[in-house]
Amino acid sequence: MAWLQPLTALIACIDEVPEHGKQNLGLKDLAVRLRALLAAGANGSEFHRKYAEALQRSPDALVAHVEALRALQP
Repeated sequence: MAWLQPLTALIACIDEVPEHGKQNLGLKDLAVRLRALLAAGANGSEFHRKYAEALQRSPDALVAHVEALRALQP
């Protein structure tokens, strides 16, 4: 599960943003970084390869991926 570290690190950063600062540029930057991480292809890092494999194997993971990208739209 170590391959999930790039994703969990971004989630931890989002959790650290104070509630009153959720609309600030820091959170917007994190959303941009998260979109880039989730949108990358299978030819990238270990995370990207294993993430792409998970999307291929699991219809539920693919649906969650699409929903996450929609939620992260600017």
